[in-house]
Amino acid sequence: MLYDQGALNAAWDLVKGWTTNQHQALRDAVPRDGLRATAPDGRSLRDLAVEMLDIATQGLAARSETNSMGDNEVGFLRPLRDIVASGQTPADQLLALYHGEWGGDVSHIYGHMSF
Repeated sequence: MLYDQGALNAAWDLVKGWTTNQHQALRDAVPRDGLRATAPDGRSLRDLAVEMLDIATQGLAARSETNSMGDNEVGFLRPLRDIVASGQTPADQLLALYHGEWGGDVSHIYGHMSF
């Protein structure tokens, strides 16, 4: 099974009481407010993300898919946990650079984001 049913059910329980308009309002708020956006239940998106990541962790652990070193898929959530813990999305970090050390010069983004 691709997804753990318990995790799917838990995720659905978080949002099933939201109306279509409430879902859309949150989608509209996220590009502007990021993790500070307010979910229909009054929580910040950051607080909701913590709960979603906990659900995802449980679901991935339950799948018990491991690589050759015995690591499961939970490690893939680490970058998301770091973002939620700091409260700073990659966009927030880029905006801080733009308004700070880059002095409003967006051309620095190319060197910063190049691989």
